[in-house]
Amino acid sequence: MPSPKRYGSMSIAMKNGAELKREIEKLEKNSEKAIAYTISDARRLAPGWVRESVKKHYNVDNSGLKSVDVKIEETTDSLEGIKIRYKGRLLTFKHFSLTPKSAPKKRTRSRDLIPGQAIKMKMKERPVGTIRQPKPYGVTVEIIAGQRKKLNSRTFVYKGIAWCREPGMQRWEKKSVSVLRGPSVPQMIDGKAHDTVMKTIDENLDKRFRNQCKRFLGQE
Repeated sequence: MPSPKRYGSMSIAMKNGAELKREIEKLEKNSEKAIAYTISDARRLAPGWVRESVKKHYNVDNSGLKSVDVKIEETTDSLEGIKIRYKGRLLTFKHFSLTPKSAPKKRTRSRDLIPGQAIKMKMKERPVGTIRQPKPYGVTVEIIAGQRKKLNSRTFVYKGIAWCREPGMQRWEKKSVSVLRGPSVPQMIDGKAHDTVMKTIDENLDKRFRNQCKRFLGQE
Protein backbone atom coordinates (compact mmCIF):
# COMPACT_ATOMS: atom_id res chain seq x y z
CA MET A 1 0.00 0.00 0.00
CA PRO A 2 1.50 3.33 -1.05
CA SER A 3 2.28 5.87 1.68
CA PRO A 4 0.17 9.09 1.91
CA LYS A 5 1.47 12.01 -0.17
CA ARG A 6 2.80 14.75 2.11
CA TYR A 7 3.96 17.35 -0.36
CA GLY A 8 3.43 18.52 -3.92
CA SER A 9 3.84 21.40 -6.37
CA MET A 10 2.24 22.94 -9.41
CA SER A 11 2.99 25.72 -11.87
CA ILE A 12 0.66 28.70 -12.01
CA ALA A 13 0.69 31.31 -14.75
CA MET A 14 -1.04 34.56 -13.80
CA LYS A 15 -3.33 35.79 -16.49
CA ASN A 16 -1.88 38.89 -18.17
CA GLY A 17 1.15 38.61 -15.90
CA ALA A 18 3.50 40.12 -18.48
CA GLU A 19 1.23 43.15 -18.86
CA LEU A 20 1.04 43.59 -15.08
CA LYS A 21 4.83 43.51 -14.88
CA ARG A 22 5.04 46.30 -17.43
CA GLU A 23 2.52 48.34 -15.43
CA ILE A 24 4.58 47.91 -12.24
CA GLU A 25 7.74 49.00 -14.05
CA LYS A 26 5.87 51.99 -15.43
CA LEU A 27 4.59 52.82 -11.95
CA GLU A 28 8.12 52.74 -10.53
CA LYS A 29 9.40 55.05 -13.27
CA ASN A 30 6.52 57.47 -12.75
CA SER A 31 7.14 57.43 -9.00
CA GLU A 32 10.73 58.48 -9.65
CA LYS A 33 9.46 61.22 -11.95
CA ALA A 34 7.04 62.48 -9.28
CA ILE A 35 9.90 62.76 -6.78
CA ALA A 36 12.28 64.35 -9.29
CA TYR A 37 9.73 66.99 -10.31
CA THR A 38 8.91 67.71 -6.66
CA ILE A 39 12.60 68.38 -5.97
CA SER A 40 12.70 70.60 -9.04
CA ASP A 41 9.69 72.52 -7.69
CA ALA A 42 11.46 72.93 -4.36
CA ARG A 43 14.56 74.38 -6.04
CA ARG A 44 12.40 76.92 -7.86
CA LEU A 45 9.92 77.83 -5.12
CA ALA A 46 11.84 77.43 -1.84
CA PRO A 47 13.27 81.00 -1.87
CA GLY A 48 9.73 82.37 -2.03
CA TRP A 49 8.55 80.06 0.76
CA VAL A 50 11.42 81.21 2.97
CA ARG A 51 10.81 84.92 2.30
CA GLU A 52 7.09 84.51 2.94
CA SER A 53 7.85 82.94 6.33
CA VAL A 54 10.38 85.61 7.36
CA LYS A 55 7.91 88.37 6.49
CA LYS A 56 5.50 87.03 9.13
CA HIS A 57 7.94 87.85 11.91
CA TYR A 58 10.17 90.68 10.65
CA ASN A 59 9.29 94.04 9.14
CA VAL A 60 11.84 93.74 6.33
CA ASP A 61 11.12 95.13 2.86
CA ASN A 62 11.20 93.11 -0.37
CA SER A 63 14.63 94.34 -1.46
CA GLY A 64 16.03 93.20 1.87
CA LEU A 65 14.43 89.78 1.49
CA LYS A 66 15.88 89.38 -1.97
CA SER A 67 19.36 89.89 -0.56
CA VAL A 68 19.36 86.29 0.72
CA ASP A 69 20.52 83.48 -1.55
CA VAL A 70 18.47 80.33 -0.89
CA LYS A 71 19.49 77.09 -2.58
CA ILE A 72 18.46 73.44 -2.48
CA GLU A 73 21.50 71.21 -2.58
CA GLU A 74 22.81 67.78 -1.63
CA THR A 75 19.55 66.17 -2.66
CA THR A 76 19.09 62.43 -3.07
CA ASP A 77 16.41 60.41 -4.85
CA SER A 78 14.34 60.71 -1.69
CA LEU A 79 12.50 63.80 -0.50
CA GLU A 80 13.99 63.13 2.93
CA GLY A 81 17.43 64.06 1.59
CA ILE A 82 16.63 67.68 0.72
CA LYS A 83 19.00 70.24 2.27
CA ILE A 84 18.52 74.00 2.16
CA ARG A 85 21.41 76.45 2.39
CA TYR A 86 21.08 80.21 2.66
CA LYS A 87 23.41 83.16 2.93
CA GLY A 88 23.11 86.93 2.92
CA ARG A 89 24.67 90.16 4.14
CA LEU A 90 23.75 92.28 7.14
CA LEU A 91 21.04 94.76 6.18
CA THR A 92 21.09 98.49 6.84
CA PHE A 93 18.16 99.97 8.71
CA LYS A 94 16.65 101.39 5.52
CA HIS A 95 15.16 97.91 4.95
CA PHE A 96 13.25 98.09 8.25
CA SER A 97 10.97 101.12 7.81
CA LEU A 98 13.56 103.67 8.92
CA THR A 99 11.92 106.95 10.00
CA PRO A 100 12.63 109.63 8.94
CA LYS A 101 14.14 108.71 5.58
CA SER A 102 16.06 111.99 5.53
CA ALA A 103 17.00 114.65 8.03
CA PRO A 104 14.31 117.29 8.65
CA LYS A 105 14.98 120.51 6.75
CA LYS A 106 13.98 122.94 9.52
CA ARG A 107 16.16 121.71 12.34
CA THR A 108 18.62 124.53 13.16
CA ARG A 109 18.83 126.26 16.50
CA SER A 110 20.73 129.23 17.93
CA ARG A 111 24.39 129.66 17.02
CA ASP A 112 26.95 127.95 19.25
CA LEU A 113 30.45 129.28 19.84
CA ILE A 114 33.36 127.19 18.64
CA PRO A 115 36.52 128.45 20.35
CA GLY A 116 39.65 128.72 18.24
CA GLN A 117 38.05 128.57 14.80
CA ALA A 118 39.52 131.28 12.56
CA ILE A 119 36.96 132.77 10.17
CA LYS A 120 36.29 136.26 8.83
CA MET A 121 34.03 138.14 11.17
CA LYS A 122 32.72 141.67 11.32
CA MET A 123 32.96 141.84 15.10
CA LYS A 124 36.68 141.87 15.98
CA GLU A 125 35.97 141.74 19.68
CA ARG A 126 34.73 138.17 19.33
CA PRO A 127 37.74 136.09 18.10
CA VAL A 128 35.72 132.92 17.86
CA GLY A 129 33.81 131.18 15.13
CA THR A 130 30.12 130.38 15.25
CA ILE A 131 28.02 127.69 13.69
CA ARG A 132 24.32 127.03 13.43
CA GLN A 133 24.07 123.68 15.15
CA PRO A 134 21.35 121.28 13.98
CA LYS A 135 18.59 120.30 16.36
CA PRO A 136 18.56 116.65 17.36
CA TYR A 137 15.73 114.56 15.94
CA GLY A 138 14.39 111.12 16.73
CA VAL A 139 15.18 108.16 14.46
CA THR A 140 13.11 104.98 14.74
CA VAL A 141 13.24 101.56 13.11
CA GLU A 142 11.00 98.47 13.15
CA ILE A 143 12.96 95.23 12.81
CA ILE A 144 10.60 92.79 14.52
CA ALA A 145 7.07 93.21 13.16
CA GLY A 146 5.01 95.45 15.43
CA GLN A 147 7.96 96.55 17.59
CA ARG A 148 9.16 100.00 16.55
CA LYS A 149 12.18 101.22 18.53
CA LYS A 150 13.88 104.57 18.89
CA LEU A 151 17.60 104.66 18.16
CA ASN A 152 20.08 106.49 20.38
CA SER A 153 20.52 110.25 20.21
CA ARG A 154 23.80 109.95 18.28
CA THR A 155 21.95 108.56 15.26
CA PHE A 156 21.34 110.64 12.15
CA VAL A 157 20.04 109.91 8.66
CA TYR A 158 21.90 110.66 5.45
CA LYS A 159 20.68 109.54 2.01
CA GLY A 160 18.26 107.08 3.54
CA ILE A 161 20.94 105.39 5.67
CA ALA A 162 21.13 105.50 9.47
CA TRP A 163 24.55 106.51 10.81
CA CYS A 164 25.87 106.75 14.35
CA ARG A 165 28.43 109.19 15.73
CA GLU A 166 31.11 108.00 18.08
CA PRO A 167 30.30 108.48 21.80
CA GLY A 168 31.27 111.95 23.01
CA MET A 169 31.44 113.37 19.51
CA GLN A 170 30.07 116.87 19.02
CA ARG A 171 27.75 117.39 16.06
CA TRP A 172 30.14 119.72 14.22
CA GLU A 173 33.25 117.60 14.68
CA LYS A 174 34.57 115.61 11.77
CA LYS A 175 35.21 112.20 13.22
CA SER A 176 34.53 108.74 11.94
CA VAL A 177 30.95 107.57 11.95
CA SER A 178 29.58 104.11 11.26
CA VAL A 179 26.57 102.76 9.38
CA LEU A 180 24.01 101.09 11.60
CA ARG A 181 23.00 97.62 10.46
CA GLY A 182 20.31 95.19 11.45
CA PRO A 183 20.23 91.39 11.13
CA SER A 184 20.75 89.48 7.91
CA VAL A 185 17.96 87.35 6.46
CA PRO A 186 19.84 84.14 7.44
CA GLN A 187 19.83 85.40 11.04
CA MET A 188 16.08 85.93 10.78
CA ILE A 189 15.61 82.42 9.37
CA ASP A 190 17.54 80.95 12.29
CA GLY A 191 15.77 83.29 14.72
CA LYS A 192 12.09 83.96 15.25
CA ALA A 193 11.14 82.73 11.77
CA HIS A 194 12.76 79.29 12.14
CA ASP A 195 9.67 77.25 13.03
CA THR A 196 7.52 79.06 10.49
CA VAL A 197 10.09 78.43 7.75
CA MET A 198 10.19 74.72 8.55
CA LYS A 199 6.41 74.43 8.64
CA THR A 200 5.90 76.40 5.42
CA ILE A 201 8.45 74.33 3.50
CA ASP A 202 7.02 71.06 4.82
CA GLU A 203 3.44 71.98 3.91
CA ASN A 204 4.29 73.29 0.46
CA LEU A 205 6.57 70.37 -0.31
CA ASP A 206 3.75 67.98 0.58
CA LYS A 207 1.34 69.84 -1.72
CA ARG A 208 3.79 69.79 -4.62
CA PHE A 209 4.43 66.06 -4.17
CA ARG A 210 0.71 65.28 -4.14
CA ASN A 211 0.22 67.33 -7.30
CA GLN A 212 3.02 65.47 -9.05
CA CYS A 213 1.56 62.13 -7.93
CA LYS A 214 -1.76 63.11 -9.53
CA ARG A 215 0.12 64.07 -12.67
CA PHE A 216 2.21 60.92 -13.07
CA LEU A 217 0.36 58.27 -11.05
CA GLY A 218 -3.21 59.31 -11.54
CA GLN A 219 -3.82 59.48 -7.79
CA GLU A 220 -6.74 61.57 -6.67
